[in-house]
Amino acid sequence: MASTARAAPLVRVAVDGPSATGKSDSAQQLAQRLGFLYVDSGALFRALALALSSKLLPASNPSAIAAYLTGPENPVPRIQWTFPPGRIMLNGHDVSLAIRTDEITQKASEYAVLPAVREALIGLQRHIGVDDPNVRGVVMDGRDIGTTVFPDADAKLFLDGDVHVRAARRVRQRRQQMAAAGDEKLFDAAALDVVRVAEALAARDYRDRTRPQGALACAPDAVVIDSASVTLTEQVDMMEKAVRSRLACDATLL
Repeated sequence: MASTARAAPLVRVAVDGPSATGKSDSAQQLAQRLGFLYVDSGALFRALALALSSKLLPASNPSAIAAYLTGPENPVPRIQWTFPPGRIMLNGHDVSLAIRTDEITQKASEYAVLPAVREALIGLQRHIGVDDPNVRGVVMDGRDIGTTVFPDADAKLFLDGDVHVRAARRVRQRRQQMAAAGDEKLFDAAALDVVRVAEALAARDYRDRTRPQGALACAPDAVVIDSASVTLTEQVDMMEKAVRSRLACDATLL
């Protein structure tokens, strides 16, 4: 079926950066201010990691994973990003909380280095919002959105920050998730220890920056924002100002 014709091109805003820089919260608020669709690309990778691990396919077996992702049981077509309220669905089930565990976080990082995984998801990432004429623009956050997924994005932002500040932020997020879920055992003690979380984030940063494909990198034309030195509201203000300034160069985009 042919896509519905658009009155104007789909605007794409790329938000990249390491873990716990407030990417998801700030990108979502930015999208709301702009009237755009927000997409958490990390959630797509986590959902695929959940699907692969449920099939007992470890990252150490890339050939089996490649065969699975090109076969009839490929789970990617069954991964959906719904907004509002910004939930990730897998096989018709809401897995928004299930994909946030330390185990799936670790597995997602391991799977993400595999070419077959990135190739399987990049088409989904690029297609979200394309067929809906009511979606004027997309704000997508991740690690290589401005360099790989949307190298020609209309605006690019890169969020960074001190790893210890980021660790404290991540622990706060987890406590909020536990409260929202009404489950005090959603995360173990290590996942709520700032020192341990900082160590895990530093290790994740290294893996993400050095992986052969889709490495975490700041695009040369991205606006860099230090998330550790500002509040979330201030961060979103800075992001909005940067994006509106960039899009103002083309009056048809906003």
